[in-house]
Parts: sequence; structure tokens; C-alpha cells
Amino acid sequence: MDDEYMNQLPIVLQRVLQDKKEEVISVEDVIRSSWAMIAKGMQFVDSKLNMPGEYVKEMGTFLKKLIDKSYASKTGLASIVDMAKMGVMLKDTSLNPTGHILTHNKNVAFYAESICASEKIKTAYYVTEKISNRIKLAALLHDIGKIGIPDYILNKPDMLNLSEWNIMEQHPLYSETILNLMSQAFNVDMELLIMEVGSHHERCDGKGYPKKIAEQNIPLGGKIIAVADCFAGLTEKRVYKEPKTPQQAIEIMRADEGHFDEYMLQQAITPLLKAYEKLRKNIA
Repeated sequence: MDDEYMNQLPIVLQRVLQDKKEEVISVEDVIRSSWAMIAKGMQFVDSKLNMPGEYVKEMGTFLKKLIDKSYASKTGLASIVDMAKMGVMLKDTSLNPTGHILTHNKNVAFYAESICASEKIKTAYYVTEKISNRIKLAALLHDIGKIGIPDYILNKPDMLNLSEWNIMEQHPLYSETILNLMSQAFNVDMELLIMEVGSHHERCDGKGYPKKIAEQNIPLGGKIIAVADCFAGLTEKRVYKEPKTPQQAIEIMRADEGHFDEYMLQQAITPLLKAYEKLRKNIA
């Protein structure tokens, strides 16, 4: 590792990478420094290395080393969720004033939970409380991989070019990479949740991304999060667009043949519209 790259890392990370085992590093420093490095380091890496995918894998490995060497009092799923939220918050700060990932994740989780609560969805897809809770959590974590997407892409006010879009399409894989490493470090079984996170941009007709899997291979949570994510994305403001009304969003989604599980989308409409009104009242 060259000196120029090492100089970009916070001091606490340099200590870990130099393997000074006698140093006792607090979990607060570990979390803050590791996520700050991931969230804010993309500009340096994009300009110097031009390979964000490899960067995310490398940062994930660093993160696992940090967790292994930390003396965290918190363990398990709660720690993973806390660290994920911190990472997204740091990325949103980096994107200021247009940072929206954490708010979007929360909205998607709320919409996904509302869909799961539909009696017809419960009956048709055998959605138990346990399954609903897992899908809600997957929705909350679904875009964590965007911390590995360069700021200039997320902040671009115009249409992405092919090269930029190819990078953007990797964010579900980045989410899988980060969550896999976290689950290993904390010894938490998240296999199905990670599959649901990684498939939220797949389409039932097999034309989605990143793996182009079709309906029968997309897990239930991936299908539900796809509906919730699309509705949220359409009705939220972005640097490149104004929000659609909920009715406009539903019509766009209905017209997108082959994207969603048709029965699921039909049964999700009422829960989505009710959830949208609840969110709007909370904001007001």
C-alpha cells in the first residue's frame, strides 16, 4: 500500500493496518473512522484508482479487520444496523445538501412494512410476522451499497451516461458485499436478508440488474422491496427530478410491464397510498 493512499486514511485505520496490536481502539473510533473512510474516500479513489468496485471490496475487508480488532460491547444484528445507518448518514453528509439515502431507506422500509401488513399479501405469499420484520429490515438496508458510488454520480442533475450507469448498477452488489462481511464479523445469519437486499432492482422478466434473475428466482422480500423502492423513488424529490404524485407513480408502475409481480403490485396499491399519506402528515 503506497504512502499517498495511507495518508488518506484516518489515524485509527493506519494503526490497524500497521497491525499495532498493543493499541486498544474504541468501538466508537472504529465505526466512525471506518465509515468516514468509505463514505468520503470515493472522491480520492475515483480520481486516483478509477475502480470503485474494487475499492468497496477492499474497504469491506478493512471493516472486517476493524470489527475483529475492536472491543465492542454491542454485538449482533443491532450493531450491524447501527453501523449501516452511520455509514449512510456519512454518505448523505458527503452529498450535502442533496443527501437523501437514509430518508429514502426509511421510507422504503415503511412502505415495505405496509405492503406486508396487507391481509391479501399475507395470505397469498404466506407472510408471517417474522418474515415481515426481516423484509422491513432488508428494506432499511437495501441502499447501503450507495456509499460506494461516487458522489458526482449520485449528485448528477442530468441523465447518467453508460459508464456512470454501469457503476450505479453495482450498488446492490456493494450492499451484499458490505452486509456479508458484517454478518461474518458478528456471526449473524443474514443469508436470506442479503439475497433480498441484492435483488431489489431485479425484474420479473429477467431484465433487471445486477444479476438479471427472473421472477421464480427473486426472493419474496426482493419483490416487495422492488415495489416499495420504486414507489418511494418516484414520489421523492431528487437533484435530477421533481416528485411524482402517488397516483402518477402508481400509473407509471402499472405501465412498466414485466417489472413487478402483477398480483403483488395490485394488492400493494392501497397500502402504498395510505402509507404515503401517513408519511406526508408526519413530515408536515
